[in-house]
Amino acid sequence: MKNWFDNSISDAQIFDAALEIYKVRFKSIMGYQLLFFIIMLLVTIGGSMLLMLSISWLAFANTFFLAGFIFFLLFFIGVFTGINKAGIFHMVYGYIHEEDVSASEALGKAFGSLKEVVKMVLLLMLCISPVILTLILMEIDGTKVSMWISSFYSRPLLNFLLNVIFLSALSGLLGSYLLYSLHIAIFEQEPSVEAIKKSIKLAKGEVLRNVFRFFSLSMVQWIVNISLYIGFALILGTFYFLLGKIDAGKGLIAQVILVSEKIEPFIKPILGLFLEPIGSIIWTLFYVNIRYKKEGLKIHYMLNGLRTKKSTSSNGHTVENLQ
Repeated sequence: MKNWFDNSISDAQIFDAALEIYKVRFKSIMGYQLLFFIIMLLVTIGGSMLLMLSISWLAFANTFFLAGFIFFLLFFIGVFTGINKAGIFHMVYGYIHEEDVSASEALGKAFGSLKEVVKMVLLLMLCISPVILTLILMEIDGTKVSMWISSFYSRPLLNFLLNVIFLSALSGLLGSYLLYSLHIAIFEQEPSVEAIKKSIKLAKGEVLRNVFRFFSLSMVQWIVNISLYIGFALILGTFYFLLGKIDAGKGLIAQVILVSEKIEPFIKPILGLFLEPIGSIIWTLFYVNIRYKKEGLKIHYMLNGLRTKKSTSSNGHTVENLQ
């Protein structure tokens, strides 16, 4: 790794270090992502089957039952998302501490952090539960929401403006103070409330920077997603054209878009599998960096030891070659 802590650390250096970790630990990260995806898929299938079997007696017409169901669903999604991120956190933290955390070890550490993740998600869910209940009491039409979401995703410019610019700025502004809370709960074993308090303390003076970081990361992810999606769409469109399933005399682009929609449900999970860990790596490095800046975390000693170890190993190979 680079000599991060020899001088002041820029965001560009953090991004470079994140890409370095992603490259060095790529096999382990992908192995972890695949294992976690399989577990989540099995749990989702099991939950869906249970829901289908019990759908006849579930009282969705009851406002408070519906609120509880939505609360549970969001809680479930939040816990699994947090566990997934926790595994990446441990891999990055292990790399900084000169530990080679394998995919299976990361999975074990991720589920070992279940208690901290559940407490944090539960606390955050309790904070937003009034909003969920208010929306339900206002009788928001789910069909209209679904139609609006479909319309939103069918318009790339609107998608970009809302998802990349507005949501990233809003997430950065609201989430800046909570940004390090899960890291603190996992690595420092702080209770949820204390972890949030410490996160707020660490984030002071970094709010606008975090908004810009959220925006930059969202922009990069959006561009990469769109580029890869277009690439897959062109490849599939060319394949269909060679098979004679696309009429060159009609709207070629419209036909390619229609064909590409068939692979969208398969492309999104694949892109998520590869791209999602990068954000967790970056924010873990920001957490380490902010603790160093504000609490004097001397991780540069560990990095110096890592560089010394690599140098010794390299010299050893040189001696063997000479002999």
